[in-house]
Amino acid sequence: FIDDMKKDGNREISIRPLHEFNGDWYSWGTYRGGENNTGSFKRAFRHVAQLFKKRGANVKIQLDYNCENPREDKKSFKDWFPGEDVVDMILCNGYNRKGMSQWHQSWDSFDKLFAGGYARMS
Repeated sequence: FIDDMKKDGNREISIRPLHEFNGDWYSWGTYRGGENNTGSFKRAFRHVAQLFKKRGANVKIQLDYNCENPREDKKSFKDWFPGEDVVDMILCNGYNRKGMSQWHQSWDSFDKLFAGGYARMS
């Protein structure tokens, strides 16, 4: 991928490796169990970011949280932060799921979706 990117002019792109890592819905999620934890996540994230940076890829690396940890865990997002040298942008995903289930019958406000995640990032 990096070689192809560089052959195509090495235009800047943004990548978000291991997105929504503070969940249990992806195989790399730190709440999924097994060997997944904040330490293994940080090592994996740093490895991917450093591969791109060492190869001279023109990338912005995004650290992409989900705004809510599973099981209503209020753990600080700082626990997952892999380091300023490998993070260019911090993102937080939130989803309005009106009509998706009996528990999602109305639209949530921006504050309801993002305030908790923002507080755990800051």
